[in-house]
Amino acid sequence: MPSLRELQLAFASGVLGEQAHCMQGLVLEAGFSAEERMRIYRNNARIGFHGALSAAFPVIAQLGGIDWFESVALRYQRRHPSRCGDLQYVGERFPHFLQSDLSGTGYEWFAEVARLEWAYQEVLVAPDGQALKVPELASLTPEQQERLSLVPRADVRLVSSPVPVLSIWKAHQPGGRDFSLDGPTSHVLVARRADHIEMRELPAAQALLLEALYRGDLLADAFRQLADRVSESDLSLALQRLLQLETVGSIRLSAH
Repeated sequence: MPSLRELQLAFASGVLGEQAHCMQGLVLEAGFSAEERMRIYRNNARIGFHGALSAAFPVIAQLGGIDWFESVALRYQRRHPSRCGDLQYVGERFPHFLQSDLSGTGYEWFAEVARLEWAYQEVLVAPDGQALKVPELASLTPEQQERLSLVPRADVRLVSSPVPVLSIWKAHQPGGRDFSLDGPTSHVLVARRADHIEMRELPAAQALLLEALYRGDLLADAFRQLADRVSESDLSLALQRLLQLETVGSIRLSAH
């Protein structure tokens, strides 16, 4: 008599695999064979997984077409089956999967677009965050400012890419226009607002500073490390702008 875990593993293999032989002798064949019964579960699992993935990555689905997306979704599901009852999270590894799957094809940039779409999904379900107010910073002493790091809000993401991902994304919205892969590095802020998800291009100085905040760098260290790439005045303006855009949620003071 197999254990419950053995039954669960056999069932999962039957649902995710092409064969139901692993369930032979474990399924009551009352009018339907084990293969026929497993095919029902297998089809439902594929349809549900594919639906969740296409809802999370509609631009990728448009770029590749229906047949390609169905094929890649199946390969992705076999490699990374859902391990959560909430299908919202099935796409977490999809950008990395596309990067590997499309390597050497000339379509590696699909993975960059997928990163933007997944950032959108993460922001969509992230916990609500309050924006840091400027007076909270102004009240810090010089000694505290040396120990200060700024923590980005949970419902904010930054996507930096060598291709113009925001232009590509916009081109695939209703009324969108043609796009070009040529262009400078793209830095896209993805932030949840009261009634929508905002996506906007950030200048390099703002993006570099926000990346430093995501790394957990002390603000003073970030200014020193970026001094050879961005002037202090531009960094100060970048910080002001990031605060205005409500990207920062809280402050943290290191022990030393």
